[in-house]
Amino acid sequence: ALNELLWDEPDIELCHTPHAGILCLRLMPEGLPEEELDALQLYVYERIKREAKRSISITRLGDKAVLRLLALSPAVTEQSMLETIDHARDLAKEFRTTAP
Repeated sequence: ALNELLWDEPDIELCHTPHAGILCLRLMPEGLPEEELDALQLYVYERIKREAKRSISITRLGDKAVLRLLALSPAVTEQSMLETIDHARDLAKEFRTTAP
């Protein structure tokens, strides 16, 4: 399962045990201060939405912004979700170079 592939990734925080085709996660790049993590999630969400090539949403769990991937269509595969996560990681690196 996708969550098992991501479980030990140091830059990914899984926010729940996935069910019903929904996976919530936070990108947690090394060295990024805790107070910037919500802004990072929002940045990644807005960039992916603007590109209009992948599907991702954002929500809040508790007091944290989290990215949400949905696998409700048979067209959404584990591989396509991993590609979206890899793209989000690339965007996180971009955020780190543009953040003050």
